[in-house]
Amino acid sequence: MPLPAHNSAPAAARYTNGSATTPTSPGADPGQAVHTLTAGHAISLSRSTPSAARPIVLVRKRSARNRKRSLRSSSAASSHRPSNLSCESSAPTSPDLSSPDSVDDVDPALLRDQSTGRSQSHASPPTAVLNGPDQSMTLAHTLDVHAFGSLGSAGSMIPVSVAISHAIVALGCQTGEILLFDPVTFQHKSTLVGHTRAVLSMSWASPADIDSATSTPRLISTSADGTSRMWAIERQEPRAETVIIASDPGSLYSAASDPATGAVFLGCQNTSLQWFFPSNRASSSSATSEAKSVLQAREFSYFFQSRKLHAFLTQDERKLGTTHVSVVSDAHVIPHAHIGYVYALAMHPSKPWLFTGAGDGLVKVWDVSGAAHLTPTVLRTIRIAAAGAGDSGSTATPSAADFGVVSLAVSPCGATLYVGCQGGTIAVWDLETGQCIRRLIEHTDDVVSLHVVRTDPSRTDAMGDRLVSTAMDGSVRVWALHDNYACLATVGGGRDATAIISASVDGDRIATVDELGHCHIWHAPVLSESIPAAAASMDVQSSISDLVQCASSAACDSSTSTHLSDFGLSGAEESAPHMVDAMLFALRGWLPYKTVSGDPQYASDCRAGAQYLRSILAQVGAEASLLPGAPGRNPLVLGRFHPASSAPAHDSPSPPAPEDASPPQPIHIVYYAHYDVVPASRDQWATDPFTLTGKNGILYGRGVSDDKGPILAAIFAVAELAAAGQLHATVTFLIEGEEESGSVGLQEAVDAHADQILGAHGGADVIVMSNSSWLGNQVPCLVYGQRGVVHATVTVKDVSGTQSDKHAGVEGGAVHAEPLPDLVHLLAQLTDPRAPRDRRVKVPGFYDGVPSELAEDEDRRYDELVARIMQEEQTDVQAHVVGCAEVAAGRAHKIKQSLVQKWQTPTLTMSRVTTSVGGGESKTVIPHKASATISLRTVPGQDTAQLVASLREYLEDTFAELQEAQGCGGNALEIDVTTAADWWESSPSDPSFDACARAIKNVWGIHPLFVREGGSTLPLHWLRRRLAGPSRTTEVPIVNVPLAQASDRAHLSNECIAVRNLIQGRKVLRESIRNLQEQLL
Repeated sequence: MPLPAHNSAPAAARYTNGSATTPTSPGADPGQAVHTLTAGHAISLSRSTPSAARPIVLVRKRSARNRKRSLRSSSAASSHRPSNLSCESSAPTSPDLSSPDSVDDVDPALLRDQSTGRSQSHASPPTAVLNGPDQSMTLAHTLDVHAFGSLGSAGSMIPVSVAISHAIVALGCQTGEILLFDPVTFQHKSTLVGHTRAVLSMSWASPADIDSATSTPRLISTSADGTSRMWAIERQEPRAETVIIASDPGSLYSAASDPATGAVFLGCQNTSLQWFFPSNRASSSSATSEAKSVLQAREFSYFFQSRKLHAFLTQDERKLGTTHVSVVSDAHVIPHAHIGYVYALAMHPSKPWLFTGAGDGLVKVWDVSGAAHLTPTVLRTIRIAAAGAGDSGSTATPSAADFGVVSLAVSPCGATLYVGCQGGTIAVWDLETGQCIRRLIEHTDDVVSLHVVRTDPSRTDAMGDRLVSTAMDGSVRVWALHDNYACLATVGGGRDATAIISASVDGDRIATVDELGHCHIWHAPVLSESIPAAAASMDVQSSISDLVQCASSAACDSSTSTHLSDFGLSGAEESAPHMVDAMLFALRGWLPYKTVSGDPQYASDCRAGAQYLRSILAQVGAEASLLPGAPGRNPLVLGRFHPASSAPAHDSPSPPAPEDASPPQPIHIVYYAHYDVVPASRDQWATDPFTLTGKNGILYGRGVSDDKGPILAAIFAVAELAAAGQLHATVTFLIEGEEESGSVGLQEAVDAHADQILGAHGGADVIVMSNSSWLGNQVPCLVYGQRGVVHATVTVKDVSGTQSDKHAGVEGGAVHAEPLPDLVHLLAQLTDPRAPRDRRVKVPGFYDGVPSELAEDEDRRYDELVARIMQEEQTDVQAHVVGCAEVAAGRAHKIKQSLVQKWQTPTLTMSRVTTSVGGGESKTVIPHKASATISLRTVPGQDTAQLVASLREYLEDTFAELQEAQGCGGNALEIDVTTAADWWESSPSDPSFDACARAIKNVWGIHPLFVREGGSTLPLHWLRRRLAGPSRTTEVPIVNVPLAQASDRAHLSNECIAVRNLIQGRKVLRESIRNLQEQLL
């Protein structure tokens, strides 16, 4: 039977406007375009047979009704594809693939889905389950490369393919680049450059293709530029082995590697099957020159518009470096492997069988055992359309357009083949009997990827195996292969869903790329037996503890670090990421609790959020309980980890202790934090503030940086040490729920439950917290001091008459002393605008105790800090602190002055003025009451209590003078001091700071900045005294270890924290605890 001319490699026919024309002469320009296909077209070729014959479909036509889209149609459209075209022409013949000897014709009845309750109709789109109640599949993160302006020109890097592993997330772009991202933090790590057109597929090489000397992972990419590249993901710069394909294959749609021989097979647009054997040796200039000579000789092609491989042929050989260049030999090409584009390849897991699938609706099984010397032979040909006819739930016979093969997968045991078709069907074939045993028709558009996941590696059968399918209907589905092919999880789909064009699976993570170029990382607990089923329903009672159990064996074993550290994977917790998964899983479950303090409507959410935190603490091995707060206020959460029975190991042996000496007591570390948050308005956020949303390595949500994210980082840090038997200190978590409302009732609660909080130790040795942010975005910090704060409300009100608002037109002039002008006059007397900035407050004694200049050691510390700022963060911290102009000028003293003013200068601020007038915009009312909110920031040396008394006395005296000058006493003054929190500071030379600084240096690779803060944490000034215990004569040192960056917008809309900061912060806190328990013992 003749083949369509367009599908034969040596085609002599040339087509214009869908009809055959005279073959081009040898002298014709081979570079002239035969047909141009725009992105809105697809291809359908039919046989030159009567209309009743089945059409042979290369790419299914789109319908206006359901907006069918095809990656394969659009990805190479810019170079060589004909437009909507139906051709009837003679062409050289190839073996008849329709003979009974080569095709397994199967009774269509065998295709019927035997499962009960499964819909057989495509009439209704699948229900979208996105973060639904069952939480069987959740969106963990989104990568949008459009947001990475540094990666390329705007709009140019649009991902069209994806590959994910435990080490890397790789995105292949339409312009030929491959972007590498960290799979945990989702930070961009590297860009692979080489392809000149769209990267259509990516896959990880089989073990036989991995560099045995370094165990370097290898990524195989295929492109619309007609080349395939093998990339070695090495420690420094990834290196590429470029393979130039013979016979001008058009686009390369797929690749598969043979684990036995290392051969890489390629599915081509010109219907050929080609293969090569990778080489690890570096190329010489002679080998490259030889490759160019071969390509130049093969430049002429009738099949497609000739590419001429211009990018390679004109490239300076010296720029190729150590890249090895190969050209597939003619002996490794099967020109007519199919009669349609070869979209899908898959290897049998244990036999030398290669499965190929194409747009002709055929799957072929090849024996590739002798591929190095012999041409692979066809063992079996399966016609998918024949098997599927008549089993779609309707009386119409399915078209071959619905059975073009676009994806393949083989079960790990090698007994079953799964075939993804263009019509949305998944055909299930028994490879032993050669029968189609099932047809899954839940998808309504092309099934672009299939992956079989073995959840229990110890089994040899299919029990526990899962099939992951993704389709251009925008849906992702997970099927239970041992349970009558029940669909366990579904996400996406529906009429308005965005088409998925590529997918990859690693463990319980599914990475998808849609047609808009967005990469979504889905978490599917049903793909992992190690994650309990409860995790799918967000049952925190069992899932967190199991995840921690999975990570405990490797949590502190540095011997498992690999060369992938340059990609952000430097420790064992990355090679066993369950601890990270557990932390993010807990944060995702905690964020929806709207723990907004100070507002009665959120009281139940606050209590539920506290209970959630208590549950997490209990699951990871801590004693956990709730302590009552003040009446009508939120409870406290108390958690305690006890030390291991064995003493900590030291690098050098300790001298023997005297016989009568008692063993050293473990130190007591108290971690203070708060679980309450400030309000968040949905209309001011780009995402739901109470739903954890990940995008481009950043987590968004209210509380992710202040303070829920750091709390969980600290809890899981201590849990790691405890699970590994390396915790030798008592660690108590004291988490309050009223910090954002002034820590109301905290002091009373701590006093009432001091024995329970302090435990057998009777006191704390150090307080650790993470309630702050870095000075900039690059260098970590340690905070050793904060200013104090006084909040007061000053009110002037009319007490002479009816004490009601008056009409300005009726009563104006008769009111002797209006409250608002009196309040304005009173506020004006608080500061002197003519005085220097640091001496403007007129309250007597306000500057008493404030040193006129910095102490010598403090001055030196500022100078060192400024030098670090200018050296390490010239475009970051400086701009944040003093502005770009000062950065450009390089004026170090300005930076120092700015820091001193923010951290060690007392201030008085007027933040709000209100009146008794209602209605908002009334302009003709005299208010009978006016109030102002003022705040004072105090610094070391000031006496906060005395300052409050001086402020009150000064306001009262000033107001009395005003009333006397007016000659009337119609107004009264009220002063309500709502907060009076003292400043605090610790010594950076304290051993606890050295312990935490060494931890930061170990994790981040850089010594931290020692900084103060202008803000205030209200309870710290008394908490460090109260937790000292009766036996301690000095206050407990406080070490504030911030995790968030300066740009993380705590208290603002779109609050966020980088995934990397959260993970690295967990490691910093873990190492800090480890260092503290050894240094303070």
